[in-house]
Amino acid sequence: MGQAEGMMQHINDHKGAMGMQSDEMKEHIEELAQKFQDIKEEIDKTSKDINDFKTQQLPLARIKKIMKSDEDVRMISSEAPILFALACRLFITDITHRAAFHARKN
Repeated sequence: MGQAEGMMQHINDHKGAMGMQSDEMKEHIEELAQKFQDIKEEIDKTSKDINDFKTQQLPLARIKKIMKSDEDVRMISSEAPILFALACRLFITDITHRAAFHARKN
């Protein structure tokens, strides 16, 4: 199971447990689930060629530089920064949706 699929399963698990939560929370979870689904579909549509993944929204060279800042890291595979960029994209999406939810709530 991929990370996006795992994230979707986690969201779907929360959807089932939301019986007592507010409509606003349900709407937020559904929006977030749709956003993650869109990202997953975008990744699935991309060809499996590693070079197609090298155009990310976050700069891969900067990610690689940050990874190399750890003195224990000697070599980094070409896939690691790409996966890290995708994970960061999911994290940024999640944290943005949570911030928007709390801003609307207050």
